[in-house]
Amino acid sequence: MVPLEEAIDLEPDDAEAHLELASTFRQLGQTDLAIERLEKFLTIRPACGEAYYQISMIRPKRELISVVEKLLSRGCPKGDTVFCHFALGNLFNASKSFDQAFRHFLQANKLQRETFTYDVADTSQVVDG
Repeated sequence: MVPLEEAIDLEPDDAEAHLELASTFRQLGQTDLAIERLEKFLTIRPACGEAYYQISMIRPKRELISVVEKLLSRGCPKGDTVFCHFALGNLFNASKSFDQAFRHFLQANKLQRETFTYDVADTSQVVDG
């Protein structure tokens, strides 16, 4: 048994452990197990944009669009907002609504960019030594 599964056995309501295990399963191509963990995660933390993003990467179902839009409309932390827009981008893209997908990808990237700072002078100083 892997450590994340052991952690979940000890703390079945540890949402982060479910999310990490789902991510691992997704990366290993075990999509059914990933979806199972994501669904469990969402019973613990239903307002998590990252979980919807991961689901949208595995099985982008059109019916999730209204769920994620509702989550966005209620307001959520910036990190979840970024993941919601990426999820909606994936969901609209899979639905062949490319203009809507592009708008959400653009918004997600704009918000993501705001989460870190970049200073050309600082970077040049580090690179140029």
